[in-house]
Amino acid sequence: MVPKFSKIKDTLIKDFGVTDTAQVLEVLTRYVREGKLLHWRNFLMTDITRLIGQDDVGMKIHRSFCKQ
Repeated sequence: MVPKFSKIKDTLIKDFGVTDTAQVLEVLTRYVREGKLLHWRNFLMTDITRLIGQDDVGMKIHRSFCKQ
């Protein structure tokens, strides 16, 4: 059985959100731009916003995402 998207997302954030914030932000912002589950795009913005607050690199990624 394939895990649900929400479980995968939560595991990614829980396991790597603190140690590899920039990479997690990159994955989430890429999904917002290119993901196939369109309704998830808006939901991910909440998680992205929380992660940005944890890391200066996150702010740089967020700024580059907003320019596109």
